[in-house]
Amino acid sequence: MRMGTMVRGAAIAVCLAMTAGAASAEWGAVGIGTTGDGYGWSAGYSYESDAYNRVWNECGGYCDQIFTFYNECAAISQASNGAWG
Repeated sequence: MRMGTMVRGAAIAVCLAMTAGAASAEWGAVGIGTTGDGYGWSAGYSYESDAYNRVWNECGGYCDQIFTFYNECAAISQASNGAWG
């Protein structure tokens, strides 16, 4: 499975998880390693730091871009040529 396909699947899960819990205040995060080494996502945390740390752990320390969000949806994607957004 290519990295871009895995990241898109993770991004969809973040959106669905945040939509399901829209009535409560929740932190989430998405992260990607710009060298293609890792990705991670989290949703449903009471604290921003917990959401961030979950992504860092899922990436195995390879994510150099981690973005947090509050009561929102987020997505990341990476193309086979390494471009991401």
